[in-house]
Amino acid sequence: MRLVFLHGINQQGKSAEIIRREWTGFLGNPGDLASIEIAAPFYGDVLASATEPEPSRTRQG
Repeated sequence: MRLVFLHGINQQGKSAEIIRREWTGFLGNPGDLASIEIAAPFYGDVLASATEPEPSRTRQG
């Protein structure tokens, strides 16, 4: 069995390992998860930079 964690916005500055550790903590006893493959792709920093507003441009002339 495979369990995949997909995070949303405001996860920048974390990592796949941090997400995995935080989220598996909500699932109970870690021993119960030993036979499950857990994937936690991390794209928080890329997502944050892609959604930041563009710096304001100065009008000339």
